Amino acid sequence: MISGGKDSIKDAVAKYGEGLSAAAEVKRTPAEQRAFLEERFKRTEEHKRKQIAAQEEKNKVLQAQHDALMEKVNALRAQLVKVDKFSQRLTQEIQKLNALETPENSAALKKLRSLVFENESLNAQEEQFRATCKKEKAALDAEIAGLQRNEPSEDELQRKRDIAEAFAVDETRLKDLRLLLAKKNRDLVLVERRIDEIPARSELQQYQRAFGELYEQVAALLTETRKYFNMYNKLDDSKNFLAKEVGILASILDNYKPALSTPDNRTKFISSLENIIAGVTQTVDKKSSQLAAEKKTLDSLTEKHIQLVERERVYYKTAKEFEDECKKNELLQTKLGGGA
Repeated sequence: MISGGKDSIKDAVAKYGEGLSAAAEVKRTPAEQRAFLEERFKRTEEHKRKQIAAQEEKNKVLQAQHDALMEKVNALRAQLVKVDKFSQRLTQEIQKLNALETPENSAALKKLRSLVFENESLNAQEEQFRATCKKEKAALDAEIAGLQRNEPSEDELQRKRDIAEAFAVDETRLKDLRLLLAKKNRDLVLVERRIDEIPARSELQQYQRAFGELYEQVAALLTETRKYFNMYNKLDDSKNFLAKEVGILASILDNYKPALSTPDNRTKFISSLENIIAGVTQTVDKKSSQLAAEKKTLDSLTEKHIQLVERERVYYKTAKEFEDECKKNELLQTKLGGGA
C-alpha cells in the first residue's frame, strides 16, 4: 500500500536527476540551476505526499470493508465445518440404519434417506456459496490493488476542493442561522415576559375592587381626621374666646374700684368699657358673617350631593338595564346559533 508512494518518490528523485542533467544545458549559474531544481522537486514531493495521504485514506476504507467481508467468510467457514461434521455423522448413522433395515422400520429409513438427499443438496449449495464468496473476494482484492496503483486525478482533487469550499460556506451559513435563531428566541422570551406582565381582565377586576376598598378606607379615615381637626379648631376657638372673656372680666374687676375714686377715672373706665363692647360686637359680627358663609357653602354642597346621588341612581339604573339587554342579546345569539 505504501510501496506505490515510495516508487513515486523514487520516480521524482530520478526526474530530479534528469532535471539536473538537463539544467546543465540551460545558460544559468550552477547555484541558480540547483535552486530551481530543488524548488521544483519540493513541489513535486509535496504533491506526491498529498496523493499518498489520500490513497492511504482510501486504503483504510477498503481495508475495513475487506476485514468485514473476511469476518463473514470466516463465520461461514466455521458454519460449513459444523455442517461437514454433521453430514459425516449423519452418513455413518444412515449406513448403520441400512444395515439394520427391516420391514418394520422401512418407513423411518425412507425418511432418513430423504434427509440425506436434503443434506447433499445443502452441500451443493454450500459449494456454490463458497465459489461465490471466492469470486467476490477476488473482485474486491482486484479493486483494492487497482485503487492502490491508481492515483487521484486532478478532477477528483478539484471536486474535493469544491466540496470543502461548499462545506465551509454551508457551515458559516449554519452559524449565522443559529445566531439569528438565538436572537429570535431572546426576543420571543422578552415578548412573553411583557405579555405576562400585562394583567388579565380578572386581575384588573381584583385590582379595581382592591383600589375601591382602599379608597373607601382612605376616604373614611380622611373624614374622621377632618372631623377631629374641626373639633379641635372649634374647641381651640372656644378656649381662646373664653380666655379673652375671662381676661376682660378680670380687667374690669381690677379697674372697677380705682375707677370710682375720681370722676376722670370713671370717665376713662366707661370709655374703655365702650371700646370693649365695640370690639366684642365687631368680633360677633365677623363670626356671624363666617357662619353665614359656612351655611351658604353647606347648602351648596348639600345641593351638589343631592345631584350626585341622583346621577348615581341613574347610572346604576342604566347599568342594570344594559346588563339585562346584554343577557337578552346573548340569549338571542344562543337561539340563533342553535337554530342554525
